[in-house]
Amino acid sequence: FSFYNGHRGAPADSRHSGFEADPNMRRTLALLKADPELIVQRRLPWQVRKQQLRQQLWKDDEEPESPPSKTPGIVVQIAQAARKRQRDPMLWSNLLDQALATHGELSPQDMASVLWSMSEARFHHEVLVEEFVRSLSFRANVKAMVTAMLAVDRLGLPTDA
Repeated sequence: FSFYNGHRGAPADSRHSGFEADPNMRRTLALLKADPELIVQRRLPWQVRKQQLRQQLWKDDEEPESPPSKTPGIVVQIAQAARKRQRDPMLWSNLLDQALATHGELSPQDMASVLWSMSEARFHHEVLVEEFVRSLSFRANVKAMVTAMLAVDRLGLPTDA
């Protein structure tokens, strides 16, 4: 005959207290410390949490992409000369020589922009066109390639590979 202390399956003898878990019962893992940031988050209104989550998602989306590169000054100068319809061959030769000297630092879109500006001004620079087309054939995206092909076509040069 045995006595129980009020809990089922927990005998009242000295070896088992009423607060020990039955060996057949499930055991929980040790509780980890609560993250204070999460505790504060749960106290905020849902609109604020939603806005913070939206900002966090935008940050995550932007990280893998490369940061937007600033357009080099020479590309801007060439585009401005084309828009102002400047026809001075010395000016164009000087600007395009500078662009050719720094073409390793230019992005494909910058190279395509230079070619487009050349086509607007109707100015040919054979060495620059050959070098930019060669570079673009290796590393251009679709937009840059199409812009470059249209510019080369407007200059009256062959666009075949």
